[in-house]
Parts: sequence; C-alpha cells; structure tokens
Amino acid sequence: MKKTKLKMGVVFSTEKPQKDIENKDEPKPLYPSAPVLLEVAKDEYTKERERSNSLDNKSSVFISAIIAMVTIFIPIIPFKEVMTVYASGNNVSISILTIISCIFITAVAYLIAAFYKLYTAFKLKAYSRVCFDDLQDKDILAAEPSAAQKGLIDHYCTILNTNENINNEKADKVSLGLKYSIIGFSLLVLSAISLIIITNIGG
Repeated sequence: MKKTKLKMGVVFSTEKPQKDIENKDEPKPLYPSAPVLLEVAKDEYTKERERSNSLDNKSSVFISAIIAMVTIFIPIIPFKEVMTVYASGNNVSISILTIISCIFITAVAYLIAAFYKLYTAFKLKAYSRVCFDDLQDKDILAAEPSAAQKGLIDHYCTILNTNENINNEKADKVSLGLKYSIIGFSLLVLSAISLIIITNIGG
C-alpha cells in the first residue's frame, strides 16, 4: 500500500484571518465548511475501502468455486471411453462426441479465463492511504485549524481518485470473471453429462 505525500507549500497555510477589532469577535476560520467536507471525504474513503474488500471477497469465493468445480468434474470425465468411441468407427457417435468435446474444451477455456481475471483482480492492491508521517510537520501543527482541514480534504481527494480508479479496474475484472465463470460452469456441467451419456451409448 503506497502513501500519498501531503504538499506542505500548497495545502496548508499559517495565514490568520483579520480580527474585527471593534467588535472583538473571535477569529473567523479561513474555510468555514472545511469540517463538514472533511467528514464527507473521510466517509467516501471508507466506502472505497469497503468496496475493495467486497470485490476481494467475490474474487476469492469464485476462485475457490472454480477450483472445486474442476476438482469434481474432471475426474468423472470418461476419457478412456471417449477414446473407445473414437476407435469404434461409428460416424454418428464420433460426430456427436466431437461436438461435445468442443463444448468441454470451451468450458475449460472460459474457466481458465475466469480464474485469470479473478486472480489479477484479487492481486490488485496498490492503494493509497493517508500519509500520517507528514502530519508531524511544524507547518501543519502551526496551521489555522480550518486550513489544516482544507489540506486534509485535498489530500483525501487525491487518495480517493487513485483508489477509485483501482477499484473500477478491479470491478471490471471481477465482472468479467463472474460472467466467464457462469458460462464455464454451465458448459462444463453440460459437456460432462453429455460425455458420460454418449460414451455409455457408444460403448
């Protein structure tokens, strides 16, 4: 996880608002809305992190499902019987078996593609976070409170843009992975059952 540096010279200011000498009012903040906007920025940051965790959970669940499906279905494919049907010389059985075999190969290809998409999505974790080390800077500690909050808002916005782009890329990969998984599962079940039936008939 990478840190995004705070820009001291741009983000924070030690400038103090002018006091109303006649009324002797308290100094007005430079950015009155900063506290509210900072809470919004922090909330959005939390939502992006939760979104990332949700996408990671989906990826891991479907990766496990793909491995389980392959582990269950591959051993029940009657490969020896398939070769026996091909050796029998029955043109009708061979033609049907060839079509089913193509469906099976397509199913495996979809599952491999799904696994790749989901795995790359799960490994995509180059998120930015708040650089707390820079918060000890003297300029920040001496800054007017709302100016410091304004600096944190800008900092959060930079982080949010980075993390949102990463999550969007992750979401696209997960979406494709789920589609490929569903197609692959369907074709795998269909082809496995069909191969068992045709080899029994052909045998």
